[in-house]
Amino acid sequence: MNNKIRNGVVAVLLASFAGAAMAVSDEEMERQRQIHQQRIADEKESYLQNSIREVEDSARKGVEQIETIMSLHESSTDGLQFTDEDRFRIYRIGAEEGHGAYQIKLAEYYLEGKGVEKSVEKAKEWLEKAEQTWLSSRLSVESLFKLATVYLDDPRLEREDRGAYYVFQTCQQAHPEACYRTGLIFEQGRLAEKNEELAAEAFRLAREGGSISAVHKHLKELLKGGEQEQREAFGLWMKYAQMGVDRGSDHEFFVTAWYQVGAMYLDGIGTERDPVNAKEWLRRASEAGHPEAKLALGGI
Repeated sequence: MNNKIRNGVVAVLLASFAGAAMAVSDEEMERQRQIHQQRIADEKESYLQNSIREVEDSARKGVEQIETIMSLHESSTDGLQFTDEDRFRIYRIGAEEGHGAYQIKLAEYYLEGKGVEKSVEKAKEWLEKAEQTWLSSRLSVESLFKLATVYLDDPRLEREDRGAYYVFQTCQQAHPEACYRTGLIFEQGRLAEKNEELAAEAFRLAREGGSISAVHKHLKELLKGGEQEQREAFGLWMKYAQMGVDRGSDHEFFVTAWYQVGAMYLDGIGTERDPVNAKEWLRRASEAGHPEAKLALGGI
């Protein structure tokens, strides 16, 4: 075999070996890629399941900030999203462990049909369990107030009298919003004998405790009064308006305060008429989304 032929044969063989080696290499690379992807998927699933177990453990312990915990896990765990069904299951875990806040929440899910078929009777059963939890001194003040409001606000339960009783109990433990609801009950005389003195005292306790609802009610009543009451109302609205500015907060109450101050400046109620200051406060309220402020600005 001459050199030319031999070299040709060698070249063909080398090319064949290179092609085979390249084919093997491509197959191996694809296999390794699939192994890597499966490992990532397994790790992701493992992390997801660990997150779910941690949330379930928190429910068993009765951690009342369970919604915050679920949100934190959702934001930090890729692919984790708690559905209404998931939340119902988690609240049931805590409810069956005897945690009152979970029993009340589970009842709300039954009332709303969230994650479970709607059932007023099931809701009643779990609310009764929450009452037993309270009787054994294992229900927080906040949860007792929640129990009261569920009974008061859902006529399907036909237990407003119980709601009134529990809201009275919660007010005695210095819960501001419970004292506000207590004041409304005595003011309206629907679930208890009408008593203006007790209503006024409950509203006072609510305001001093920081109930926004009670403060707002008090300010509206002052505005209906004479010049002295209106000046007092303006001073209080200005106090809350400035508080919102200092805190950098656009909470609905502070936005309302900005609007009220602007409107009172504009109409000269409780203070001297001042269109310049009126425009400034109304502009602030308008930018925060207050609809009446936008209308008032258009008329200046």
